[in-house]
Amino acid sequence: MAKAKKKVPITGVKSTPAAGGRNAVMSVLEWFGTLIVLIVPILGIVLYFIWAFGSGGNSNRRNYCRAALIMMAISLVLGILFSVALGGFIGMLTGGFGAW
Repeated sequence: MAKAKKKVPITGVKSTPAAGGRNAVMSVLEWFGTLIVLIVPILGIVLYFIWAFGSGGNSNRRNYCRAALIMMAISLVLGILFSVALGGFIGMLTGGFGAW
């Protein structure tokens, strides 16, 4: 006879309550509202920081805002590096910036 395998609980998985709380699953309408508010020019950036580093609020929204801020920072750094490299390349092709 084969031995029955003992069920081992999965660790590291947090259960999400159905309603309320910091770990509550956000509905599609809540995500839609969040994304609409975040596209407002100045208010959006402020809310990214509030929701990413604030003590309260939904943990799903907090993690999304943190990831979005990291992606913005990476994009900004890469954009600056590519702009400097492209400027140097154009300057090299035209004989330098003093040739104007």
